[in-house]
This record gives sequence, structure tokens and C-alpha cells, in this order.
Amino acid sequence: MRVFVAYGFNERDSWIPKFVFPIIKAFNDEAVDGANLQGAGAINDVIRKDIEESDLLIGFTTRREKIDGKDEWNTHTWVIQEMEHAYSKTIPVVEIRETSICSVGINSTIQQITYDDNHRDECLVKIVEAIGGKHAVLNLNLSLEPETFHNEIKDSISNSNYKCCYQFFKNDYKRLKTIDTDIIPMDEILYVRAKDIPRDSYIKVSIEFGGKKLESEFHSSEKIPIFPINLRPINFKKENV
Repeated sequence: MRVFVAYGFNERDSWIPKFVFPIIKAFNDEAVDGANLQGAGAINDVIRKDIEESDLLIGFTTRREKIDGKDEWNTHTWVIQEMEHAYSKTIPVVEIRETSICSVGINSTIQQITYDDNHRDECLVKIVEAIGGKHAVLNLNLSLEPETFHNEIKDSISNSNYKCCYQFFKNDYKRLKTIDTDIIPMDEILYVRAKDIPRDSYIKVSIEFGGKKLESEFHSSEKIPIFPINLRPINFKKENV
């Protein structure tokens, strides 16, 4: 697993590469960061690509400047931007938020761990648990085939005029779960990112657009990183409710 770590490059946050990076590597994962970001401006395309190629982002919203007249602190602008970019690409995000940080506007559905500088050990334990939990599931980039389908749906993607979902089950088909999602164009390939898929489960993709419906067969979650998802048209007729 590739883990992007977003944090402040300063002495106060030096504990993050010292303690968190070895934890990531202990899981045989790769730790990457945005150390080549210059200054406090917006994140650049190199970092965006690094984030998009990662399986998980851990963002540390630690204290930066104290807010006048309040017992609150601002945090690092680029860390917020990196978390927002990961979330927009449906990459799982774990936010490590230090106490007394003002609201940063990140989506409330992401996993959050509280960091108290006086109890750093407790935070590190929770980080271990969070990474371990991600190893119990898979985050899959499902490339959609055939290529002829790309031309058919490109206008619908531009106009967000389509429906896409993936379904998965483990052991019992009656416990089938359906998750609505988006199609992500990237490097002339269309992807669906499926998050938190249990290992040894089965998954398929369904898409509706322009009066058509295409779907794949069920594939083993363990084999999907090797094989693309091949979509086939099916007879589709909306029933009146």
C-alpha cells in the first residue's frame, strides 16, 4: 500500500517522519510526502499526481499560528489542500487533528483521530490501528473496458449525466452491498475507485447512461488489480413504480 503523509515541515512536527514513517514501513507499505512543495502556496501537479497514485492519505492538521483573541490555532494550508484533493479523488483520508485546531472544513465523513501533544503515544496507537484496518480491506482502481465504451460515455461524464455503482459480497450473495460512485478519467483511461472492499470478496460494476445499461460480471477482488473490468450491454428497461 502507498501512503501519502501530509504534514508541516517544521521542527515541531519532526516527530511525524521520525515515528509515523517507520510505522508505515513496518506494514511493508511505502510512505511518501510533499517535501518538494516550495513555500506555503497551492499544491502543485507533481504532488497531486503523488496523491492520486496513493492508496491512503494521512493528514496531520497540527498547530501553526494562534488566532488572536481565541484559544484556537490555524493549521497548514497545504495539508488541507492535500486532504481535499485526496477526498475529491475518492482516496481514503485519515485526519490527525491536534487539539484546539479551528474548523478546517474537511468533509465530516472522513476518519479523524485526535492528537494531544501531551499524549502522543495514544495517537500513535490509533494510527497503527487505522493502517491495520486498511490492510483488512482493499481499495481498488477498476479500469473500464472496452475502449469503444469510452467514446460513447464521454459526453455523459462531462455533463454528469450518468449513474454508476459497484456491488460486492463476501460469502453470501444475499448480503450484496451497492455503492454509488463516479467515473474518473485519468491518463485516457476510465476508472471506478472502489473503497474498503473486503478481501476474498466478489465485485461488479454497473453503469447507466443515454438509455443504456452496461455491467460487468462478478470478479474476485484479489484478481482485479491484474485484470480490467469488461463491461457488456444488457437489456435494460426502466419499470414504472
